[in-house]
Amino acid sequence: EDSSDGATANRSSSLDFLASSSEVTHSRGPVIVGMERCEYFRRQWGGRAVAQVAGAYNTGTNGLNQNLHLNLQNQFGGGVPWWKHNFDISVGRDPIRDAHILPVVIIRDPYLWRKSTCTARYELQWNTTRGRCPTVPQPNISKSTGSEVKIDLLDLHPDTVKQTRMKNTTVRKWPSLYHLWNDFYNQYLHAPFPRLIVRYEDTMLHLPQV
Repeated sequence: EDSSDGATANRSSSLDFLASSSEVTHSRGPVIVGMERCEYFRRQWGGRAVAQVAGAYNTGTNGLNQNLHLNLQNQFGGGVPWWKHNFDISVGRDPIRDAHILPVVIIRDPYLWRKSTCTARYELQWNTTRGRCPTVPQPNISKSTGSEVKIDLLDLHPDTVKQTRMKNTTVRKWPSLYHLWNDFYNQYLHAPFPRLIVRYEDTMLHLPQV
């Protein structure tokens, strides 16, 4: 569980060890995974190619959507048609119909992402004392201690939530929020189709290059 004990007292001293914004922005440029496939993708689809956004909850998909819309215009198509928050793209993505789509997937540091997700759950649910944020499972602690928390996801596309809620819903479970984060991004990291994975932090510090 999250605790604020000692956080206030240590905050000022901890800040002294953090790099300044100038040190961060000049240390290295943005990290974008998947650039090696771009040339082949452009040759294959040309003017039919479109970039579309994907990413887990609380990773800045709306901000990335706005930036891509301003910069790509006619070659930007909003969110991916299989739903940008889809936790199983093998279900919603059609490999033939969607082959001309280049997903631009935004990823966020998992520790900070967990903090945001505990504040804005969306469709995620968990059972903890007083609704506190789930702890990280400890492999050396018995399950009977309650150290592992199950997370249920109503994996629904927003367009069909009203029609399907409480019936025909898919419930997914993970041992922790970090397991959920790993599963979501592994499906894009190991995807057989071209995609770009962009760090949320780089859209803050290196937006022009991104």
